[in-house]
Amino acid sequence: MSVRKPALAAVLLLIAVTAFAQHPRIVHGTVTSVAAGPDLGAQIRGSRTKYIGYAVPEVEGERVMCCFENFGEFRSGGKCSLDHDGSSFTTDDDHEQLHPASDVFAIFYRVENGEIARAHSYSMECVLDADGATVTWIDGVDPRKSVALLASLIGAPGHHSDYAMSALALHADPSATTELERMLRSTDASDETRGHAAFWLGQTRGRRGFEDVLAVARSQSSSQRLREKAVFALSQSQEPEAIDELIKMAKNDPTAHVRGQALFWLSQKAGKKAAGAVREAVDNDPDQGVREKAVFAISQLPNDQSVPMLAELMKTHRDPRVRKKAAFWLGQKNDPRALAAIEDLLRK
Repeated sequence: MSVRKPALAAVLLLIAVTAFAQHPRIVHGTVTSVAAGPDLGAQIRGSRTKYIGYAVPEVEGERVMCCFENFGEFRSGGKCSLDHDGSSFTTDDDHEQLHPASDVFAIFYRVENGEIARAHSYSMECVLDADGATVTWIDGVDPRKSVALLASLIGAPGHHSDYAMSALALHADPSATTELERMLRSTDASDETRGHAAFWLGQTRGRRGFEDVLAVARSQSSSQRLREKAVFALSQSQEPEAIDELIKMAKNDPTAHVRGQALFWLSQKAGKKAAGAVREAVDNDPDQGVREKAVFAISQLPNDQSVPMLAELMKTHRDPRVRKKAAFWLGQKNDPRALAAIEDLLRK
C-alpha cells in the first residue's frame, strides 16, 4: 500500500499537468507553447504574437463559452474568431455539445503595440480560428497572477471591462472571490463596475455571492443605479431565498424605483408567489408610478396568468389610471381571451 499511494498521487499530478498543457483546438494558425514567467502581465505584453492564451481552473457550474450557429431548432458548435468578440455564454442543458468537457477554461489576450487590447474567455472544447496568425500558449500560469492581471484591466481606458470581469469571475481560485468583493465594495469604482461585480458574484459564488449582492440591494446608502443592478443580480440567483427577498423589496423598500425594479424581475420569474406579489402591488403600493409599473409587470407574466389579471384590473380596479394601463397591456396580447375581455367591456 505504501507504494501505491505515491503512484496514485503521481498519476493525479500528471493528469493535472496534462490538463493545463492542453489548449483548445486552434485552426488556421500555428501554436507555440512557452512556460509561464514570473510576471504574467509583462510576459503577455512583451509577446511577439498577437494572441496569447493559457488555461486556469474554472469555478463550478454548467456553462460553455463557445460560438454556436442556429438553424431553426437545431444548434451546432461553430468556430470562434480570436479577432472578434462574438462568442456565446450559455448554460443550456438541452444540447449534448453544451456540456463542459473539463474543469479548466482558456483566456486569450489580444496584444496591440505592446498593450493588452482585450481579454476573452473560452471553454476548452471550443474551436478557435486564428486567421493565419501564430498563437502563444503559456503553460503553468498561476491562477492568482491571472486574477491580478485581469483585475488591473477592469475600468482601465480602452479595455472591454465586461470581458475581463467575466474571465476573472470564472476563476476557481479564492483570490477571484476576494477581488470581486473588493470591487463591489469599492467607493472608487464606478456603479457599472460594481454592478458587474455584483452580477458575477451572484452567478459564480453561491451562497456567499448571494449574501454579498443582497447586502448591496438592501443598502440605502448605495446609489439607485447600483441597487438596481443588485436587484437584477438577485433575480438571476439560484439561491432559494432570492424570490422571497425580491418580494420583500417589492413590498417594503422605501425607494419607489427599487420597488418597481423588484416587481419587474419578479414578473420574469412567474410562479404563484411572484404573481401574487405583483398583483398586490397594484392595490397597495403608495406610489402611482409603482402601481403602473406593477400593471406592466403583470403583462410580462405568462398569458394564463396575465390575461385574467389584466382583464380583472381593466374592469374593476378603483384607479382609472390602472384600468387604462391594464386595457393598454391587454390590447398588446396576442390571445383571444384578451380580445374577448376588451369587446365585452366595450359592449357595456
